[in-house]
Amino acid sequence: MGETAETEELARHALLGDATFLPNYFENKAFISARIDEIEALNLAIGDASQKGMVFQTLPKHMRRRIMSHTIKRMPRKLREAHTRSLKSTGALSAVLKRPSRKYRRRPSNLLKEYNRRQKTNIWLETHIWHAKRFHMTKKWGYHLADRPNDKSYRACYRAAANHCLLQDLSFMNCIELVGPYSHLVSTLKSHTSAECGLTFGAKCYKSGVREGNVMFFEKDKYPFGAIGKVDFLWRFNDLSEETDAKLWLWCHPAYFNQILEQIISSFDLQIVSSDRKQSKKKKEKRKEKLKLDTRNIPFTRVPTYTSSTGVVKLNLLKDTLNRFRLTGPLANAVLTSAFKIPELDSSAEFKAFDWWSEYYSSEKKSAAYSAQKNFWALLASCTSPCQLPPHSAVSVTIVDPRLTLPQTRTKAVPDKTAVTPHQTPVLTLDPLCSDSPLWDSAIRDKVTETKLSTAELGERRSKRVVPGILPGEAEVFPSSRIPILLIQRPGVQSSSKRIGFGGGWDIISPAGWGMALWVGLVFRGCRAGGLREAISLSREMGTPLFNEPDTEAGQISNESDKKANLDAYFRRPPAKRLNFILMGIPTPFDFQWSRLIDEWNSSSSLLPENPSSDGSFFVLRNRFYLDQLLSFLTRNVQKKKIEKQLKKLLILEPALSKCLVPINVLLNNGGKLDKYSLVCLPNESDFSGIKQTHNRKRMRDQSMIDKDIIESQHEDYHFDKRQSLRAEHQKLLKKLRRKRVIEYRKRREEQANCCLADLKIRKRKMRKPSPTLELVKDYNEKMRALWLPDEKSIQNSNSRAVMGFVTNGAFCFSESLSSGQAYVTFLSLLQLILLLDKCSVSRNFLLIRNYASSHYKFAAFSLAL
Repeated sequence: MGETAETEELARHALLGDATFLPNYFENKAFISARIDEIEALNLAIGDASQKGMVFQTLPKHMRRRIMSHTIKRMPRKLREAHTRSLKSTGALSAVLKRPSRKYRRRPSNLLKEYNRRQKTNIWLETHIWHAKRFHMTKKWGYHLADRPNDKSYRACYRAAANHCLLQDLSFMNCIELVGPYSHLVSTLKSHTSAECGLTFGAKCYKSGVREGNVMFFEKDKYPFGAIGKVDFLWRFNDLSEETDAKLWLWCHPAYFNQILEQIISSFDLQIVSSDRKQSKKKKEKRKEKLKLDTRNIPFTRVPTYTSSTGVVKLNLLKDTLNRFRLTGPLANAVLTSAFKIPELDSSAEFKAFDWWSEYYSSEKKSAAYSAQKNFWALLASCTSPCQLPPHSAVSVTIVDPRLTLPQTRTKAVPDKTAVTPHQTPVLTLDPLCSDSPLWDSAIRDKVTETKLSTAELGERRSKRVVPGILPGEAEVFPSSRIPILLIQRPGVQSSSKRIGFGGGWDIISPAGWGMALWVGLVFRGCRAGGLREAISLSREMGTPLFNEPDTEAGQISNESDKKANLDAYFRRPPAKRLNFILMGIPTPFDFQWSRLIDEWNSSSSLLPENPSSDGSFFVLRNRFYLDQLLSFLTRNVQKKKIEKQLKKLLILEPALSKCLVPINVLLNNGGKLDKYSLVCLPNESDFSGIKQTHNRKRMRDQSMIDKDIIESQHEDYHFDKRQSLRAEHQKLLKKLRRKRVIEYRKRREEQANCCLADLKIRKRKMRKPSPTLELVKDYNEKMRALWLPDEKSIQNSNSRAVMGFVTNGAFCFSESLSSGQAYVTFLSLLQLILLLDKCSVSRNFLLIRNYASSHYKFAAFSLAL
């Protein structure tokens, strides 16, 4: 013990820098016992890695690599076993296993499984892969859709729609099939429509199935309130000689598809029957074409079926089982006749070679229908515009697989001028048999989809040709090369204020599985692809309302989502870069408060005999009679002295008109910007003084109109002082809390200095808490947001010019070379404007527009959106 004390004393003097002397002897026992303790500690650390971190952390610092924690083979061999045991004990072994190679992951079967997995939440269209490489994609209404092209094609898409051909994929439109007696279907659906808005399901022109109709769908017996959305409908072709159940297809936008389905199920008292898998006659092998359709309802899974309690009416949900493409432009006819070819039915041997095709066209009546369709196809090549056919015609065509007639390079289809004869009539007449389509038969649709020739099989067949580039004979083609499609004609604009026929074209309806084949065939004929942005711009150019009208639930949901997105983007900017809506006098930024605006006009108008109740309900005016009445007032077809009496009489006959919005199209005459959320305002009498007007009837424009400099004066920012004081208090509070956090942080650092490494890691995990000022900052941001937004008591009188409504869709219009858009105004404000225009003897219909980012009022010509 004395020798050991002497050794420790020498070591202490050495640390203090004193002179040291080496001992004359060496204690083996003391040295070995000290080393044994160290070796035991090392073995314990290596054997149990959970005590002091991972095994790779026991290595010297110059040997440690970050990748060692993920790849076992990077560790020294002596430590690999211990490292593997530590990973198993912590449950991290599965995370560090080697990922399969990219070659394995890109195998076709694995790729298809991955694609099907990724489209479970948001459905992919059949052309999704093609669009994803060329378009900005967006997730809407449960689908992953193409929004706009990657290249700068805004003007190019307009040129394609105006002079060439624009192609759009509308396969997200959902289809409902109703089967039952014609009279029962019409009488039940009558409660969801109104003849005051136009032709309905029971119109004679739609009964035979040769034309497609369009109707506004309402909740049961709630017209004019309770609007849901517009529906395109088509009856199955019926020559009125067969007493069979009628079939009706309803095409709905996915934004309100579920609402319409619920209303139909309730009205017909339907109950779901089955959605069982279909037994395929062929072998049950997993073909790639089948895998591609795993997420679809047809043909490998039965579509959901509903039946009424009496068994009279049956509903088949054809959602995502049909493809619908839209061709817009004067070259749509040339594109169709160039991309699609009709096979021959002359040879009896060839006639028996095909499966569904031969069976369907075996009867004399079906053969006559096929001949009529072939004659129509020959005449279609000579038409220079789709508008030469009867409007909304439904034409059935059976075509050859477009992949068999695909050109080597992309070409541009042009009309066949040699086929035009001097005695040809400008408008074609169609044989009713042209509308008889096999696409209505679900068994044929399933057969066409299931027997489709895959791209690999088609390539293998082409490789066996004797002469490359020559297509095989018709007798050698598989039955799957016959595709039934349905063509729906769209007439385009019919108003004299717009370009006649603009927006006209064709809609192509095809079975599932053939979307990509048809799409590529159309693109190779010169079509330019467009997305959702192009659909909105076409609607603005044509002057037709969008699907999300203000009085529908879809419109309200769209308004709320857009408001949230715009306000989030607004508050992401620093305060110095934000537009001050209070100073600008914008009462409701990024919001349409229609019911509040209507109630304010009702309470202040002198045209009403009595103020109606303000329950917040409103509707969009769709009654054709009242719209024609307003049009007669705007065109000055009523005597000047009787206008006010006629207007008051109109409100007495129909008091509910005071709660309606009127859709209008506006055009800025002398330049300027028209954006969404712009204010539509009522002019004063003095605003019309000194204006020279020489209008051009062909275009809704006044070239020589002097745009008076009408400026909205700057409003008082009544929240400025509150924002400043709130910000100062918040900064002061944060500084105070920061001092407390610094003191606590220093205390924790002192405690950590006295803790071992293992205890420190455990404590750090427990101390990972959210910021103590998180809730404080959230509360501050909410209060500051409220102080940046106006809290006007009145929308109507928030500016020097009374607010009539708002612009819902505005931008530059290529057809007018000016900024134009669509807007909604209250009915009473429009009557007030009519009286003002009549009093000031203004020959044109003008109102004032003010962009929410500008203080200048601009004169704009307007017309009713009929």
